[in-house]
Amino acid sequence: MDDLAKVPDCPEDVMLQIPTNLIDRPEKSIRMSIDLDYIRELSESIQAEGLLQPILVHKKGERYGIIAGDCRFLAVSRLNLPTITAIVKNVSEEQIHIQRATENILRHDMTPIEEARTFRDLIDNFKISIEYIANKTGKTPGLIKRRIDLLRMPERLINAIHEKKIGYSIAEILDAIRDPGALNYYLDFAIENGITADVARQWVKDWQDSKRRAENDNGGIESLPPALSVKPTFYACDTCSTAV
Repeated sequence: MDDLAKVPDCPEDVMLQIPTNLIDRPEKSIRMSIDLDYIRELSESIQAEGLLQPILVHKKGERYGIIAGDCRFLAVSRLNLPTITAIVKNVSEEQIHIQRATENILRHDMTPIEEARTFRDLIDNFKISIEYIANKTGKTPGLIKRRIDLLRMPERLINAIHEKKIGYSIAEILDAIRDPGALNYYLDFAIENGITADVARQWVKDWQDSKRRAENDNGGIESLPPALSVKPTFYACDTCSTAV
């Protein structure tokens, strides 16, 4: 086994230098993407200053599983360092997910969609209440519910939020547009030109009015107009006088 040492029996909260090839990353990640630039910058920082915060792991037979510190582990692996400083904890599966979720949520680059997926995972797989999650993460129950509700949106809105093309509050307004063609039209326009909440609400009103007119014109039979027939509202910019 060469440098693959056996996992030592150790009590909770023991700090060890563990071979990186004995550590397994989480099998299921809530993160939808990994910021490679962040990993590179973290690697450079670790190379210059050392690993300032150990990762947290738990024993998995003769190996270790990461509880918290996946990005730090990736950064150390990028440097091809043979070992990494880790704190070994004896915790339950539920505690692992709670601790992993808490660290993720406190990260500066966690998107609202990733937060929502974290909360949903705790509720669905571990039957943990919103109130308990709020207590453990420092978030309000209302915010947690609002995040989870984002996952009920159409996939295009979810992806636009995650990719930071629009804010989640704007997506919540546009979600009222139930016709996929109209929603795609307005979303494309919002991503390309930017949008305020007031304009988003006006778009929703325009679409709803157009939908009602179409239903009335067809004797109550719903017939939605093409997306391009629903025109956005423009305002004159106070600075340059161009339409926005």
